Order: sequence, then structure tokens, then C-alpha cells
Amino acid sequence: MKIKKGIQSYVISEVTLEKDAKPEEDYVSKTIGNFGSYQAIVCPIAGISRLIVMWNVMCIVFLTPTTNFTCVKFKDNLIRNVTNSTCYADCIEYAYHSSVLEETLISSFGLICGNAWLASFTQTIAMLGLVIGVSAFGWVSDRFGRRIAYILSGMTTVIFTLASSFAPSYWAFTAMRFFAGFGSGGVMTLSVVLNVEMVGPKYREISGAMSLLADGVAVMLLAAIGAPISSWRSMLLIFGIVGVLILVMLMFLPETPRWLISQRKTEEAVALMTKIAKFNGLNTSHIRETVQEAVKHLENQQMAVQKYTFLDLFRNMKLARITVTSVAMWIAGGICYFGINQYSTLLGLNIFVVVPMMGFFQIIGNFLALPANRYFKRRMSLFTAFITVGIFMLILIFVPYAHWGCGVLTCIGLVFAIMIICIAYVHSSEVYPTPLRNMGIGVCCGGAKVGAMIAPFIANAHPHWIAETILTVIPFVGALLSLLLPETKGKEIKDTVD
Repeated sequence: MKIKKGIQSYVISEVTLEKDAKPEEDYVSKTIGNFGSYQAIVCPIAGISRLIVMWNVMCIVFLTPTTNFTCVKFKDNLIRNVTNSTCYADCIEYAYHSSVLEETLISSFGLICGNAWLASFTQTIAMLGLVIGVSAFGWVSDRFGRRIAYILSGMTTVIFTLASSFAPSYWAFTAMRFFAGFGSGGVMTLSVVLNVEMVGPKYREISGAMSLLADGVAVMLLAAIGAPISSWRSMLLIFGIVGVLILVMLMFLPETPRWLISQRKTEEAVALMTKIAKFNGLNTSHIRETVQEAVKHLENQQMAVQKYTFLDLFRNMKLARITVTSVAMWIAGGICYFGINQYSTLLGLNIFVVVPMMGFFQIIGNFLALPANRYFKRRMSLFTAFITVGIFMLILIFVPYAHWGCGVLTCIGLVFAIMIICIAYVHSSEVYPTPLRNMGIGVCCGGAKVGAMIAPFIANAHPHWIAETILTVIPFVGALLSLLLPETKGKEIKDTVD
């Protein structure tokens, strides 16, 4: 990453090390600082990259909004009295009206009557791409490096987002949404992994939570972008163009020192860490020695660099239990987050008011996750957040449809739903050793996307109390699952696999 040397460093953390501290615990803070000017530039770039992910994930609320339709032409050309939003077997042309966009996916591809389920299906396919993408790019990242996986996933997302704006048919659009989701899966997980691995233990929790701050900003901007335009094609085209600019920034991101050391790439690690330390205004004379000690310590535990696969996430009973429980918990978290997001837009309220509110409350959830990650145990924080979501969704069952109270309850529910995601990201990054970390997070995030695949069908369930009941039960299940996971607060990040 080319940065002018003249820029003065700031926010450099003083590093105090215990004499008997293990190399894998402190070599990042000892060499490049817990958090300095270099991290202050790199970490926000990783956060900004999440804009293109969230736009791809959440744009469906604008692409397939509640759309009224009226039959304007019958086969026999007779004039009839017709009822709005009613299907007729002999109707050959419908007129569409939406208060969100003039041209939606529903109006462009006739997703009404017998084809109405296709509106939810396209989101399910996009989330399927995310499920596969987080796992695939997780493997690429752990095998070939964070940087190359990050760039490839970003490029895939941008290319297919742009292409989808020109889709000639529903099935072509859905296929492109799959690949855009596939790339988004990599960006989503790598943005967190890169931030966590670039900072020292002192700022690990903050870095993980702040990585998700861009998600709320993205949702708020989504409404701002959608307000002045009239077509879903224009919206996706704007996303793609902004994505190109973000992709250029990703090209300048470095590899993480922790990954280089875990792969025994001593010279590359020394070169990178020396560069970062100089930029942060720190002493560099001890870097080579520190790196060599860290590598030697790893080699004493594990004699040779191994190439791990997803099967290693189940290589022993402990890892298998962690993986299965974490994925199940992430599925519950995904249903909570994506289900509430989509259901909030189907409550008969103004979508241009609801969506920015959801984004704003999501940001609040991000900030509340900071002290939760900083001062409280991971398991208890997850348990409390899940239970709170369930309580507010339970209250929602008894509130009349389209009442302003529905918006308040869903917004509060979303605050704690995003807290679940923020805390779970940090927990999952801590519970797996470095060689398996990105694959582990990828599989866990894949669970959230399975939840996202289910969410559209839950949100669109009728009558409304069915959706609300499901969104009440799932958080309580997630709360129980969180108690089955090991506590990681204050524990060292492992660089080897037992």
C-alpha cells in the first residue's frame, strides 16, 4: 500500500509486554502496535467494502416492494369491472403501480399470481450464492492469502452487479444475482477477518464490531439512492459504479501479518511489518527477531505447514461441536436479522421512512455491541441479545397491522439482532485457530445466509401472526445454542490447530 511517509502517525498504542508472554499472543502489538495510523487507514477501507455487499443483500426491499396490479386487457377485449390486485385466468395484460419505484422486478417480469413466489425466490438464490461464497472464499483466503481472496471476491461482486442491471429476463437476472451474492460472501467475511488480524489484542473486539458499522450506513444510503430514481435497473447500475471505485481501493490493501506468519512466510512478514511499524512511528530494530521467535514457536508446536480443508473444522470432537453449534446459532441470527429487516417493509408503513430508520437503529446496534464485546462475556452477551429480540417480536404479535408501534418494535428488535451478528463475528474469529479462522467464519456466516434464504418466505407468510410467531421462537432457540459454545473473552487467539 503506497502511502506518503510525510503523513504523521496518530493513535499509536503503547505496548506493554509481560516477560513471559507467548509470541503468538503479542507479536502483532509488539511490532506494529495495537492500533496506529496504518490500521486507521486500512481498517476503514475494509469497512467501506461492505457497502457493495449490503446493497446487494438489502436492495430486494426496493426491487420487489408491495406492488398493486390491475387487469387492463382480457382475451375477449370486453370491458369488465375489475378488482385491484386480483388475478384473472383470461387476463393478458396487467398494469402495475408501486409507491417505491415505477419499474420493479415485479412489473418488469410479471411476478404476480402464479409467479408471485419468484420475487422471494430470487433473494433466496442470491443468499445461496452468499452461502457458497463465504465458504469458497474462506478456503481461498486461508490457502492463498487474505488479500488475493478479497480482490477476487470484490471483483466478482462488482462485475455481476453491473451485469444484473442489464438482465433481459427474470432467470438471467436471478443467475447474475447468484454470482453477485457469491462474490459478496467473500467480501462480507474478509472485511472482518482483515480488521481483526491487523490490530493488536487491545482493539480486537472494537475492530470486529466496527467492521459492521458500514452495514447500517449502507442501509440508510439505500433509501437515499432509491428515492430519486424510478427503475430497479438504474439502482443496480449505481451500485455497480460505486463498487468499481471501492474495488480500486481494495487493490491497495496489504496481506495480514498474522496470516504470513501462520504460513511461515518469514521474509514477507518482516518486510510488511517493518513497513507498517515505520509508518506508525515505531521502532523496527526488533521486528526480525520477534517474527523469527513467533515462527519458531509455531514450528515447535507444529513441525510443518499444513494445507487445511473444511474437513479440519470437524477434525476432533471439540472443533466439530463448535462448528455445528456455531452454524446453527448463526442460522438463527440470520433469520432474526434478515427476517426483521424484510418484514419491517411489509407492515404497511412508508418504506422510505422505515428503511432509513432500520439503518439508523442498526448503527445504534453496532455501537451497543462495542461495550458488549469489550466488557462482557461473549456467551452472556449473545444470550441476552437473542432473548431481547424474542421478547420484542412476541409483543409485535399483539400490535395491530400498520400501527406505528410495529415500526418501533421492529427497529428495537433490529438493534439487538445486529448486536447478535457483531458479537458472533468476534466470537467466531476468536474460537478458531488462524489456519482455520477464515474457513470457520466462512462456514458460520454461511449459516447466517441460510437464515437469509429462509427469511423472505417467513416475512411474506400470511396471516401476519405466522411470521411474527416464527420470529419470536427462533431467537429463543438461538439463545439456548449460544450457551453451548465455549467462552473466548480474554483468551488468546491460537495460531495452530490442536
